[in-house]
Amino acid sequence: MRFNPFEGLKKAVDLKNENETVKKIKSDMISASKNKDKKAIYKYFNGEAIIDSLSMTTDTAKKAKELIKKGLVKLESVEENNRAFDITYSYLFQQDTGVRGVARARVESDKCDVSIEFERDKLTYAGCNCSRCVNKNRISVYFGNESKNCEHVVATVFLLNAYLDSHELGDETNYFGDSFLSYYDNEESEEGSIKLVPRLILSDYVNGNGLFIQFRIGKKKLLMIKNYVNFVDAIKGNEVYPLGKNDSVRLSYSVFDEESLKYVKLIETMIEREMAVSYKLLDYTKTKLNVSRIKMDASNTDEIFDLLVGKKFEYIKEEAGRKNVTSEIEFREYNEKIKIKITPIYNDEHFGGINLKLDFPRFIKTNNYVYCIDDEYLSRCDTKTLDLIKA
Repeated sequence: MRFNPFEGLKKAVDLKNENETVKKIKSDMISASKNKDKKAIYKYFNGEAIIDSLSMTTDTAKKAKELIKKGLVKLESVEENNRAFDITYSYLFQQDTGVRGVARARVESDKCDVSIEFERDKLTYAGCNCSRCVNKNRISVYFGNESKNCEHVVATVFLLNAYLDSHELGDETNYFGDSFLSYYDNEESEEGSIKLVPRLILSDYVNGNGLFIQFRIGKKKLLMIKNYVNFVDAIKGNEVYPLGKNDSVRLSYSVFDEESLKYVKLIETMIEREMAVSYKLLDYTKTKLNVSRIKMDASNTDEIFDLLVGKKFEYIKEEAGRKNVTSEIEFREYNEKIKIKITPIYNDEHFGGINLKLDFPRFIKTNNYVYCIDDEYLSRCDTKTLDLIKA
């Protein structure tokens, strides 16, 4: 057997280069995931330390980066797990001040699901049901465990870091303190006390013209929702949400009354649909729902109307250079009358054709209907009207 004195040195150099490459990819992903518009004031979990505790190869890190860039991995939930305590003796409890976290993700390209568990600064469990991981787990029974994670797990941990950077999850409260606070939370339940109220806005401003729907939140006094993406994130994360200077609520689905919960589900559906179409690398800020009003167009008007038909609510008309006019509008099923003016055209006393002019209200056209708006009604017209408009 020939001895090569440089073989060990080459392996060391290769290992160093691989570590440097992985380090650079981690740095790029952490930098790209920063959300300048929303930063957590208090952070219990250290997302970057959790990433550092993750075992990965250069190839896996690159694949994970591509999965996120293409929007193929979606973080479906992140929540804190129950705080726990350990019984060391029959009469003595060893208190554990750390709260655990659990995150779940879906990988559309490979049709698999990822589940990870983490403590304050490290990953404690990672599971993926992709074919590679299933085979790895089967083989590990006989040949020992392979510690390197697949690209789906790595991508999920990168997404988790971005989430932790903009959401306040977990704190130092131990098991007994949490139980004590939970008792008083239950005593003063907010269940069913919060309402969402819609209003319609017709704007003629040059940089924001169109028909919009806006939702306000509150108990008695209503406050405009300024950012719908952050609003839905706060519900899913069970976060405290401000209701003015001196009031707030810890959001969850249960705090909304029955009617308002339907509006919440509508907002959630619209956000999920848009994210599925245009999801970029943690690009929450560029979504059109990261605003205080939602533009009604062909993609959402049908479902908004279905939810609000037969109801009356506030209607604001915004015109450039004029004071806003506030009134009330009703959504209804009604075929608007169309006035048609036909004018014959003559050339040197010979009939040359006709000029047809439609007198029709302002409208929105979807694939199935035409919606006409005036000072009192938003009316949904049937397919005959739609055929005429298309013609």
